Amino acid sequence: LVVGIPGKVVRSLSDTEAADLIDHAKKYEKLARVHAGTGSDLGFERMPSASS
Repeated sequence: LVVGIPGKVVRSLSDTEAADLIDHAKKYEKLARVHAGTGSDLGFERMPSASS
């Protein structure tokens, strides 16, 4: 895991953690496309509201 500018390695990631980060980034990209008006898939599941 690299953070900051300039980047500094703070720890190693397991293969599972790395795959999870890549999956999350793909979902975030879909959400960004919705906000840009070029997509309709939010990428993330909607959470049930507290009132339901």
